[in-house]
Amino acid sequence: MHGSVYGKHCYMGFSTNNTTIKYGTLLFLSICVSATITFFAARMLSEDNRIEQHRYESSLIAEKITHNLEIISHLCENLSHHPAFYTFFSENPYTSTSCEYILEAAKSISAAHRVFILDTMGNCVSSTTVNSSYSLVGYNFRQHPYFQRALNNESSIYPGTDPHTDAKGLYFSSPIPEPETGGVLGVVVIAMGEDYIEQTIPSSDNNHLLVTQEGVVFYTQTQEWLYKSIYPLTDQQRAVLSQTQQFATKDIIAFDFNMMQDKVRVGNDSWFIDYTSLGITNWGLISMHEDPHKLLITSNQKMILVLSNLLFISLLFGLIIVLLNIKRRLKIEVELRTYKDNLENMVAQQTRELEQRNKELEKEIELRTGVEEQLCSLLNEWDIIFESIQDMAALLRPDLTVLKCNTALAKLFGKEINDLIGQRCALSSINSNGTMSVAEKVKLTGQPESTEMYAAGLDKHLEISCYPVLDDSNNLRTIMLIARDITERKQNELILREDEERFRTILNTVLAGVIIVDRDKRTIVDINPEAERILAVKKQDMVDELCPDPLFPPVERKTRTIVECSNEESTVFDSHQNSIPVVKTVRSMNVLGKHLILISFLDIRQFKAMEQRLQDHLTFMKLMMNAIPLPVFYQNPDGIFTGCNEAFEKMVGRPADLITGKDILSITTQPVARTYTAEFKTIIAQGGKKTFESRFMYGDKTTHDVIFTLSTYPIGTEKIGGVVGIITDITERKAAEEKTISIAKFPEEDPAPVIRVDRTGIILYANNPGKLVLNKWKTDIGKSIPSEWIKVVQNAMRYNAKMMMEEECLKRFYSFLIVPIHGTDYINIYGSDETLKHQLKKSLDEQATLLKNIISNIPSYIYWKDKKRVFMGCNATFAKIVGLDTPEDIVGKTDADLPWTQEQAEWYRTSDEQVIESAQPLLNIEETIIHPDGKEMTILNSKVPFFNHLNEVAGVIGIYTDITELKRIEEQRLKLARDMSQAQKLESIGTLAAGIAHEINTPIQFIGDNTRFVSDSINALIELIGAYHEVLTEIEKLSTPCETAENVRQIETDIDLQFLEQEIPLAIEQTLEGVNRVSQIVSAMKDFSHMGNNEKAQEDINRAVESTITISRNEWKYVADIKKELDTSIPCVNCVIADIKQVVLNLLINASHAIKDAVDSGLCKKGLITVKTYKQNNYVVISVTDTGMGIPTEIHGKIFDQFFTTKGVGKGTGQGLALAYSAIVQKHNGKLTFDTKMKKGTTFYIHLPLE
Repeated sequence: MHGSVYGKHCYMGFSTNNTTIKYGTLLFLSICVSATITFFAARMLSEDNRIEQHRYESSLIAEKITHNLEIISHLCENLSHHPAFYTFFSENPYTSTSCEYILEAAKSISAAHRVFILDTMGNCVSSTTVNSSYSLVGYNFRQHPYFQRALNNESSIYPGTDPHTDAKGLYFSSPIPEPETGGVLGVVVIAMGEDYIEQTIPSSDNNHLLVTQEGVVFYTQTQEWLYKSIYPLTDQQRAVLSQTQQFATKDIIAFDFNMMQDKVRVGNDSWFIDYTSLGITNWGLISMHEDPHKLLITSNQKMILVLSNLLFISLLFGLIIVLLNIKRRLKIEVELRTYKDNLENMVAQQTRELEQRNKELEKEIELRTGVEEQLCSLLNEWDIIFESIQDMAALLRPDLTVLKCNTALAKLFGKEINDLIGQRCALSSINSNGTMSVAEKVKLTGQPESTEMYAAGLDKHLEISCYPVLDDSNNLRTIMLIARDITERKQNELILREDEERFRTILNTVLAGVIIVDRDKRTIVDINPEAERILAVKKQDMVDELCPDPLFPPVERKTRTIVECSNEESTVFDSHQNSIPVVKTVRSMNVLGKHLILISFLDIRQFKAMEQRLQDHLTFMKLMMNAIPLPVFYQNPDGIFTGCNEAFEKMVGRPADLITGKDILSITTQPVARTYTAEFKTIIAQGGKKTFESRFMYGDKTTHDVIFTLSTYPIGTEKIGGVVGIITDITERKAAEEKTISIAKFPEEDPAPVIRVDRTGIILYANNPGKLVLNKWKTDIGKSIPSEWIKVVQNAMRYNAKMMMEEECLKRFYSFLIVPIHGTDYINIYGSDETLKHQLKKSLDEQATLLKNIISNIPSYIYWKDKKRVFMGCNATFAKIVGLDTPEDIVGKTDADLPWTQEQAEWYRTSDEQVIESAQPLLNIEETIIHPDGKEMTILNSKVPFFNHLNEVAGVIGIYTDITELKRIEEQRLKLARDMSQAQKLESIGTLAAGIAHEINTPIQFIGDNTRFVSDSINALIELIGAYHEVLTEIEKLSTPCETAENVRQIETDIDLQFLEQEIPLAIEQTLEGVNRVSQIVSAMKDFSHMGNNEKAQEDINRAVESTITISRNEWKYVADIKKELDTSIPCVNCVIADIKQVVLNLLINASHAIKDAVDSGLCKKGLITVKTYKQNNYVVISVTDTGMGIPTEIHGKIFDQFFTTKGVGKGTGQGLALAYSAIVQKHNGKLTFDTKMKKGTTFYIHLPLE
């Protein structure tokens, strides 16, 4: 009874005065609150009129907006029912007459707005223009919401922008009905611009929002349109505006359409919001009133005032009840004092019980703390392991939401880990065939599942595996999801398939015969159609048959390798034993561990015939050059003679071999050489053609007047490759000119035409041969010469200079010299028969053509095309590479007709077009092509434009340069750079390992020291405990029982003292053994990581072997024991110790793998690896023997080949023994041999020379 009374009233306290003060204070505060609420309610009532005024203003705005919108809606509806529209959409195709009629009808209905008409596909077929000259015809409005609603036979109003000017406005759309069926023929749209909006919604001091059921449209005070971020309303018409748009420089946070009035926070101020319907279903007006300095309430102000008065009365009534309660509490206090003493006694008793319980709890807490620490450690290790998984990992709840994931999964979705926790994992829902996902299957079956699929949203191929995690009751607790990105693997598989198809296409279309032979079996694996044609055989008769001896390449006896060759002329025999000359190329290949030989041979019977024709042609060309009566020579840009004809040899009196390689000074006098060199430099600098007169001393020491005609020619990509020169001896012509001057005094005696004219061109005189010329001109003495001659005569008189004219007359070719006579008013025209010279020039032109043909056959890949990218010609080298018989065969072809791939032909066409249009060269484009003999070539492709006489681009010249060998050298250089980079990485790893070993060594040392101290001290403690135990035994023999002795015996029993005395020394001994083991590993790591440099030095082989055995212990300790027989008397060896360690490490790893295969096959339970070092003659020998499976006889010759391996995929690269062979044999001039017996084991011997 007392306990219940105490429990019922103890909360009231014991002090009457304190209670009175407390409730008095509470009453005072209540009265203050009531008065404050009453004050603000009265103040809000005083603001009522102002709020009503705002609402009245909003209602006027709403009425005006409703009125204007109804007008626009009626206009749109009337326009859609206009009869012109039915006529317009009934025509197919639409006619211009009906379009004009539609536009006039639209303007008559609504002239103040833009009107445009859409067909059922959303295309604008006609439009009116208001204050603008542009039209919207051709634009597509299919994605606009108002178009979609109109197709559903609904009229609507939407905000939008003009697609041409981005002007903002409202779009009122209405469907055009089909009178008979009620379907939709099209859509008529009226666009209301910003200027009309400003007229429609009057300005106001307040802020207004025009809204629809889809969201806020625009802010009327500043005409700030929000169509780019319209906020949708929920089914309850709740409008939520996020903090992205600014109204009067403040962010609107939210408002509620369900309430006619509500308070909205805008920044730090209070706003009032009114909603007014505009009479149209999906439109309304929101009015916002700002009063930042006053606290406003809702429209229920009067009700709040009444409630505040009721609150005041309730507080007074509560005060009376409190006073009555105080009186009752005074009586209770007396009873409480009585129970106080009893309570204190009871509390003391319970305190003692709690202290006992507390001790028990402390032990339990200590135990739980240890368990929690272990659990936390396990959880930390789990987190580290989970995060270190390279694949994407997630732990899913049974509802497939993410419980935990690693960073790789978060990166896949571009999110943080916390963003995925609690969300449904997207990967758990992915399935490739529309069926149940992997995670759902695991959830249903409780069995692990995995699959591969393409995640379209992520554009990745994924391998997804799910594993169930079950509780003790075998119920699904979580699902472990592992996803691996296999996109690159899929792409590689696709590339591999494409490469295989490409290889098969190339093999079947290459112009050379190709045979692929198995090197070991010497049988034919594959043969292409061209090889079938050349050998006159069928593929099915050749595959799996022995390769004929003439085709199979020779084998080196020492290395047993195939002798490769490139473009080597050879002879093969077809099935009819006919000999066929070919160009053969042999290459060895290693494809997926299979040794193949690629033999390609090109049938060169046509090339042999062509070569003979070319040789005959060159002989003919040489004869033609020597048949030219004029001296011809050619020089390089440095002025060095590179060739000449026999006429030039005769002129200078020297054979060609004494002229070639010399300059002009070596064959003529210094003055002539100086004049010639000046003209030569000019033409080299400017290019083109140049003619000049000079004196030249012949080989017979006679001096002649000559004319040098020099012309530049290009070679390859060089604009000027040299100069071709022709020398014309004009000694006789000079004499004739001098004779002409003397004959002028005796014109009648001159057998050549002589004509005299005045400065106006009137003929004054002509001798008998000259009269024949006048007859040809159809004129006579006293008449004018032909008009084309008059200008030449006048120029000669004006400049007092001699002029030359050439003309065919009387079946002869004459050269006329126009000479003004000094001191007179007339000009003499002297004719000279130049028929022989004209013929000679014609012959020279023919020789120039021959020279061009010679240049076209130079050993470079050259071609030229016209502006339409059609080949105009090429040289023989280019014709050969594209498989044509002669260069003439390429004329009229395009790149699509040549043996290029479609991509190459398209690239050539595009690059040609670029050069032609830009008139700029495209230089040194690197690409890879296939030679007709099957050889892959890397070339530099350059293209330059060439111009016609009008300096317009006439076409493009292309030149290939073979850089295959340069690329091979560059790849070797890059490989060397990669090897050096790898060596640097290994050196860095070694340095890191040495640092880690050093860091581990320090704590291990003091752990070992402390453990040894404990080991030394524990024996003394055990002796002390034994002495205590004897004392305790003596105490127990006393007649008086001792509670302390009993407690000590109980503690001995609890801790199992005898067990601890036996096990603690053993535990310490094992700890010391582990510390020593770690020290050995650390020492081996430091020694192994100190790889040194690549220079040889005197090194201790035994120490290197021991450190390598220690560092590799994790590889062999589970499958084998190791036995060391190291000869301590062997001398140091001059070697690169890092290479020796690496070779021994590779042999130990291979030995452990071989033993593991023997253990797995049941051959033994655990193997043995024996490592020996000893001196043998002038070598130090290291042998590694295992008890593994042995090496099969058929692969003895392959184990040192690079990339050869007998291990499964992912277990070896096949480079270990190849690198070991290279390091021992090639780098150290040593020997690497082996002995093996199947199912007995293998021994590898490393012989390192001492000298």
